[in-house]
Amino acid sequence: MNDAQNPYIKEVKLYVDDAGEWRFTAYARNGEAIVVSSEGYTQKDDAVSAIVGVFGPDAPIVHD
Repeated sequence: MNDAQNPYIKEVKLYVDDAGEWRFTAYARNGEAIVVSSEGYTQKDDAVSAIVGVFGPDAPIVHD
């Protein structure tokens, strides 16, 4: 997402948790975590689809 679409989101960090599931955390421009996935995903593509569903196709996804 670019600034014109959502000026509040700095990045959405995609990572694998200790259980081996994909999760994400969205951060505001001030660095505060504002959205944390409530479930883990066994497939990376499913986690990315969830991010796109919430933040749109231009979500600023970064991989941990």
